[in-house]
Amino acid sequence: MGYFCVFNKKGLVVHEEGRMPEYLNQVIASLDMSRLADSRKIRNQIMEYEIRGPLVYLSISRTPSLKAAVCDYLGESEQKTHQEDKKKADKGHKKRRWEDAGDEGELDYSTSSSVVNYFVDAVKKATIKKAFGLFKGEIDVNELKDKMTTHLISKNVSYQITKTLVEDIMSELAEEEIKSVSEKTFKEKMANVLSKLIPSVDHEEMLDRIRGHKGVFSICFVGVNGVGKSTSLAKICYWLLQNKLRVYIAACDTFRAGAIEQLKTHVERFKLGGHLVGFYEKGYGKDDASVARCAIQEAQHEGYDVILIDTAGRMHNKKNLMASLTKLMKINRPDHIIYVGEALVGSDSLDHIREFNKAIRDADQSRKIDSILLTKVDTVDDRIGQILNMAFSSHAPILFLGVGQSNSDLSKIGSEDIVSSLMSD
Repeated sequence: MGYFCVFNKKGLVVHEEGRMPEYLNQVIASLDMSRLADSRKIRNQIMEYEIRGPLVYLSISRTPSLKAAVCDYLGESEQKTHQEDKKKADKGHKKRRWEDAGDEGELDYSTSSSVVNYFVDAVKKATIKKAFGLFKGEIDVNELKDKMTTHLISKNVSYQITKTLVEDIMSELAEEEIKSVSEKTFKEKMANVLSKLIPSVDHEEMLDRIRGHKGVFSICFVGVNGVGKSTSLAKICYWLLQNKLRVYIAACDTFRAGAIEQLKTHVERFKLGGHLVGFYEKGYGKDDASVARCAIQEAQHEGYDVILIDTAGRMHNKKNLMASLTKLMKINRPDHIIYVGEALVGSDSLDHIREFNKAIRDADQSRKIDSILLTKVDTVDDRIGQILNMAFSSHAPILFLGVGQSNSDLSKIGSEDIVSSLMSD
């Protein structure tokens, strides 16, 4: 038997069956706001949900089970009365089967329902608030340091970053001569410290920078093998298209078999969605720096606003591949460099970032990674400290979190969101 629950927009569970998955809060936080019903595959299980009025019905099991669970919960007679309502609610929303979760052929360029947006946002906030459980009333400041250190390390935050964060918070509390602290006060202090330690992204400012740039604005995607650079590039392309920018894609991964074809598929799907996305490739075995240079010139000539440069995944300890990245950076001088990393990787990711920054600085001492796109966030449970580790180590902000497999599955995150995730049970 899987897991089935019914909850309202305040996050109050009104019915529950089966064992609750550890990652339930992350699943709820990644619900697709544009759909009243949907399903997808998570950790070899099928997550299905349906929104009906003030309630959400959600199931997680090895086989599709939501329909039967809702039927049992509501009773056969009430189930029939909902069928007509569901047909109306689903009108205009194509149902996507879980088997097709990885297939991005159907791109939804429509405007999300404001009612659904409000509802799901409320559920997300309620869920995060409900999950916060480190405090039981107020806590003595003398007890706080050890408890916080243990808690943050359990969240996958590195020891050095944990030490810095805890010491800065304790210093602020000492300056104000606070002897005991409530959950609300502590979260405010932590958010304040994080905002100083981690830079943030102003997405509107970035879009304005692209629009106001003389010539084509170049964005280069870098990272190790298998983290989802090409998929992340497609998501950023979708975001830029939504903001009325003309996008050109350069296939500069001339090493991995299938890399060019993967990008071509994304481009064709965008075209099916009614968007003209430019594409440049010169095949495999070519010099990636030269391919990027020609692509930028072509995009400039054709009047595109922004070019997205896909590069080969490379391990940080492969000197020849890192030297190739340095060459690409030196010749093309991209306007923005996005490091794509995954939430599943542990402390090794910090070494990766340092080596990539070194390769970038070898091309230009004034440059480094400009922002981070962290993928596969929906597949980790509550060890979300990786967000903090990567942002702190690179001194670069988190541009987006990848929270699913479709092109719209990007989530913005700020210091308050990080605090809520870090401090949950």
